[in-house]
Amino acid sequence: MTVIRETGQQLRSRCAPEHCESLFDGPIREMDSAWDRTVAAARRQNRKLAQCLEESRRLSEGLRELASYLDGVRRDLPGEEEPVAEVSEASQRTSRLMQVREGLDRRKADLEELEAIVKKAGGGEEEEDVPCGPELRRLRSDWDRLTEDVRSRHANCRSAASEYGEFRTLSAQEGDWLDRLDKKLRRGVSAHTAADAEEISEELDDLENFLNNHPEERLARLGELARSLGERGVLRAAPAVAEEAEALRERWLQLTMKAKQRTDVLEGELWWEMVSRTFVFYHLFFIRLHRGGPRVGVQADRGPGLAGGEGHPAHLAPGAGAHRGGPARGVAGN
Repeated sequence: MTVIRETGQQLRSRCAPEHCESLFDGPIREMDSAWDRTVAAARRQNRKLAQCLEESRRLSEGLRELASYLDGVRRDLPGEEEPVAEVSEASQRTSRLMQVREGLDRRKADLEELEAIVKKAGGGEEEEDVPCGPELRRLRSDWDRLTEDVRSRHANCRSAASEYGEFRTLSAQEGDWLDRLDKKLRRGVSAHTAADAEEISEELDDLENFLNNHPEERLARLGELARSLGERGVLRAAPAVAEEAEALRERWLQLTMKAKQRTDVLEGELWWEMVSRTFVFYHLFFIRLHRGGPRVGVQADRGPGLAGGEGHPAHLAPGAGAHRGGPARGVAGN
């Protein structure tokens, strides 16, 4: 452009003034303007290219950095294949997985930033057609799989620790209830030598109420927890937990069977106690009748009266029973 201007000035000096504008000045101004526009366009294009180069560099470095980060996460993940020996170890593993999960969530913003760069660079093109697009797609797929795996492991460890704690609580409660039932049955076997009807009835009521107060769902829940812990594969104690749940169920079956047998015995004793009282009543009644005594029952402390008392013959039918169901009544409830 400098040479053109200098040459134009030399030619202009040799030309008539009336022809200078049309021959030299106008074309040179147009050329200068076109040149300025070209330079400005080139500079804009250079800035765009520099920006694209910077974004490409950021994208390439970002992809490498995030891929390296995922490799490190996989390498540092706790070994989930091996069950742990203690619940405290399961809690530690849960805490570690939570930290990894939170780290992935924080770094997700970096991945989204790279996706925005690719989308902008693509200008509506398919991701596969954009530079680094396929690499980003593979990284996103790996990221999603790893994130889901960590979340699944975290939830599994957390649930295992929670279920084991619940199992220990319910197992202790069930064991205590079975111990108390066993003591009641052992105490009841030696308690009655010459017990009266009131004592027998009280023991029957106590045993029946104790059995009815047993939560029916507790043994079922213990079985569910044992099966779940076995399926999760987090604790080495899972087989022992299953054995413990089965042992509690077997002991419950044995003791409730003994309780039913004890109930049958007590109701039989109660029935014969009532029979004995009635026999004594009639014996005394006929003695008085034979001696010409009054035709009334004996005193309350010596036996029931003739009309409507507990010793009345209507109460002694073997099918009627002496304690809300008779001697053949089974155990109510579990």
